[in-house]
Parts: sequence; C-alpha cells; structure tokens
Amino acid sequence: SQVRVQQLYLIEHNDALRVRVERGGEISKQERLHQITPRPSKNLREQKILVMITEISFPAADGSLTIYGNLTLPFNDSANGKSVPAILVVNGSGPIDRNGNVPSMKMNFNTCNRFAEHISTRTAERSIAVLSYDKRGVGKSIKKQDKNIFYRAGMMDMVLDAVEAVRYLSQHPRIDKMRIVVLGHSEGAIIMPLICHEVSRSGLDPIFGCIFYAGFGENLKDAMILQRKRCLEEVREMKGAYGWILRRLVTKEGMEKQYNDMMEKMSKFVVSFVTLKRQITGGAI
Repeated sequence: SQVRVQQLYLIEHNDALRVRVERGGEISKQERLHQITPRPSKNLREQKILVMITEISFPAADGSLTIYGNLTLPFNDSANGKSVPAILVVNGSGPIDRNGNVPSMKMNFNTCNRFAEHISTRTAERSIAVLSYDKRGVGKSIKKQDKNIFYRAGMMDMVLDAVEAVRYLSQHPRIDKMRIVVLGHSEGAIIMPLICHEVSRSGLDPIFGCIFYAGFGENLKDAMILQRKRCLEEVREMKGAYGWILRRLVTKEGMEKQYNDMMEKMSKFVVSFVTLKRQITGGAI
C-alpha cells in the first residue's frame, strides 16, 4: 500500500541524528518498515523514535473548501497498529498556518511544528499524535477564485472548522477517539468552550481534555487596555530611526480612537442583530 508522506525523520540519541525522506515522496509501507524500523532499547534516551508527518485534509464545516494540515504520528505505535491519543492545535487570531506562522506577513514563529516535534519525539513513553491545520483562507486551505475568504470568516466558522478537525481525528484508524485533547492558543483558547459544546452537539465523543494557552483571563475591555499599554511601552523603548518613526505613528490618542471606533461598530452590529432576531422570533431573544 502506498502512503504519501510529507516528512519522515528519525530521532536518536537526543536529536543527534536525523534521517529524512524527500518531502512529498511516496514510500511503500514495506520499504519504510524494512529500512528504518526502530531498534528496541532499554535506555529510552537511546531508543530511536520515528515520527511520520503526513499532510491531511478534511472538508470545511460549510463545505465551501478543503482544510489542509499536518498530522504528526509516532511511527512506532502506527507500525504496530496501536491507537494513540491526539492533540488538536487551534491557533490564535490572524491568518495563521499549520506551522503557527503568518505567511502573508512573512512572520515565522514555527510554534505548531515545534510543539508537534516536542510532543512526538521527546520520549518513547509519550506516544501522542498532533494535528495542526491551515485556517480557512490561509496556506493551502484556500479557494483560488476567492481571495477574501479568510476576512469573511466569522467566529463560528473557526469553531466549526475545528469540530471537523476533531471529526477527522475521531475517524482516523490510528487515533484513540476517546482521548482527543484540544489545545487552544489565544483566540483558540477563547473559542475552546464553544468547540467542546459543538463537538458534543455533532454526535462525536466528548473532548477528553482542554489545554488553554495564553487565553484571556479578563474581559475584552480590560484585555485591550492592557494590550494598548504594553504596545505603547514597547514603542517608547525602541531604539534608532525605526523607534523614532513608530513613536510618531503609534500614539495613545490614535490607539484610543481606533479602539473607540471599533467598539462603536461592534455596538451597532449587536443592536442590528438583536433587532433582527426580535423581528424573526416575534420579540423573543
């Protein structure tokens, strides 16, 4: 049987050795097992830990496009047919891809792929799969005829796309569907309760656990006050010509106006939404 593999590598002696297979190559299961089956070792630090990173895809919640991502699997357990728990990474706000980067702004943080590698390769005892994906309108999760799909996406689009990612994992033969954990970063942490709720409503097994990573610990107003304060502090401390320019562009008055304008737009939207719902429901909210 043929398996399309994006990346296959071997970790030995605490990351000292890596054997890579050409990206996107097709390798038969027999050849892969024959060539690089991990050898047993009593010393976990010396045991080879093989990881398979496969590009996967699943339909978006509304069926308008296909979502692409990377599934990182501990190959030892995959080869033995053993099901493993999985962590689904739900990224924060902005056009974030499967690696945790912002390709449109050339901002490379590599948070997701580093997390996946850390989880999958630190020790042979910890056999956990990791799934991360390109948000709709980002990376490969696009529609060529629609360049604005990311900017039209609403909160529930993000929530329901995450539910479809959970559905993909729950149907994967190597994943233990009863042990799927969601890791939400920033916005991903904020919408995580909704994701769990919608997973239950969809008929899937409940989420096994949640990891809240850098989510809000306060209301939106207080969080944005803190963000503006930190931003101004960083601009004041910047050196050189770049700092001089930013201090003239990024001001307290300008940021306050931007915040007030945004809140006014949000208030108008809420009023319009409530009015429309009352008209539809005959007065009930």
